Amino acid sequence: MKTYIQYARRSTAKQETSIFYQHAFIESHPITSRMKCIGKYDDVISGTKVIGRDYLDYIYKFCKKNIG
Repeated sequence: MKTYIQYARRSTAKQETSIFYQHAFIESHPITSRMKCIGKYDDVISGTKVIGRDYLDYIYKFCKKNIG
């Protein structure tokens, strides 16, 4: 079975519910609904900041190391 990692981002702490909807959308997508989720991550980062997205950096490194 193919696997995937979910990543969602919200700009402010006040947008907590947007994370729920982002993850729900990912899970219900026709492609990912047939796959196994091996992790869910989300960051609270302003859209203008591109440095320091800890979970996104972790996921990128994990995928690069575990290709296949």
